[in-house]
Amino acid sequence: DLRPAYLAAAKRVEQEVGASGFQLSLEALAAVNTFPCHESQLLRLAEDTALAGDHERICQIARERRLAFWPGQEGAWLLRWHLIETVCRLILTARKIREEVKASPRIPELLVRRYCEGEASWCIIDTLHRHLERQYAAFDLAPYADHERLQRLVELGRREYMEAIGAMAEAFSSALEGKDFDCGGVARQTAVFATHVQPSGQQEEKTAFILVDALRFEMARELLEGLHDRFAVDLVPVLAMLPTITPVG
Repeated sequence: DLRPAYLAAAKRVEQEVGASGFQLSLEALAAVNTFPCHESQLLRLAEDTALAGDHERICQIARERRLAFWPGQEGAWLLRWHLIETVCRLILTARKIREEVKASPRIPELLVRRYCEGEASWCIIDTLHRHLERQYAAFDLAPYADHERLQRLVELGRREYMEAIGAMAEAFSSALEGKDFDCGGVARQTAVFATHVQPSGQQEEKTAFILVDALRFEMARELLEGLHDRFAVDLVPVLAMLPTITPVG
């Protein structure tokens, strides 16, 4: 394994040639894996570029750098790239959803379907936000390190998320009010047992009914992604009872 030898040689040559002083563009830095100092420079430049508004470009670079050499040697860099990719995806998704919400008819059942169904369902924004908060909580914001750019980027992602889910909530509330709280063909949570569990009591094959507190729709969707190879899976949304707190179910 020549990796330890290369790590030592790269750091030594980096000092000898003054590689940290090289002025390289974003594209040039993203194309090399020679010196560790260039990974640090690329991270800072990527954060600056994302803050300037080019989220799609940085999302692609972050996705590629997660598989690069130096992030594989330094866990903090790898997690930082994960964070950058996630927050950029969150920002892009939030802005796309806000535009789609504006163009969507105020029909409750249609809005439920848009949130729950398809590869581009709106619930992905909640998954991305959950991943962002988990990754950010795991990241070590060391007091001696310069993470001001990253913190600003995360705050931007949080603001974009709040604006998007606010738009969805306002649209759904308005649609419900306009239809006298009739959600069309979307089933109610109170009908789940009678529809899917009780009939199996008359059959040899029984149904296990597992009620999980605080398991959001998007979390169930992500959970089932790992089961499709072994099981036939259907994920169907139902309307919860108000207020949506544990004693009510």
